[in-house]
Amino acid sequence: MPLHGPPAAFPVAHAPLPSPITLRGQWSGWLHCDAGTPRVELLRKLAAYGLLRIVSDPKRGWTWTVERAEKWFSEPGADTGTATTLVKALEAGLARAMGLLGEACSVRDSHRRGALDEAWGKEHPVKAAKEAGDPTVWLAGARSVKGAGVTAVGAASAEQDEALMAAFWGGDC
Repeated sequence: MPLHGPPAAFPVAHAPLPSPITLRGQWSGWLHCDAGTPRVELLRKLAAYGLLRIVSDPKRGWTWTVERAEKWFSEPGADTGTATTLVKALEAGLARAMGLLGEACSVRDSHRRGALDEAWGKEHPVKAAKEAGDPTVWLAGARSVKGAGVTAVGAASAEQDEALMAAFWGGDC
């Protein structure tokens, strides 16, 4: 049976299919000539604190380097490796960047800065939550509609109950 998508009225979320790494984003590149030997250098900023650098080397192939800058939520970090082709260097460098930057993202997304950075916490204290009223106050005069499992606010008499039931069921009760 061929695989067709569901009708438009029933959209279903699917996991993305395996595909090549996308290289979207702002890449910078340079072509250097070192003593008559060409060298290519590619550079891409990842998030606000990461950098992926890929450099060609005629003797070793391609070298990738991932650097993570120091921020309030992470220590500086770096990793490097080599690959025989540009595609393999891109795959390995981006895979390592996901791990190296992911460590920092998990801290940034799950902690308040003031808890980790005392100086910043003193300048930017956490504000106390505003006291709100009781959200259940409106239920004080509520009565349930007989057998319907519905609560009607302000139905204080049997006549009002009958009117609500008639409106709910669409006719006389």
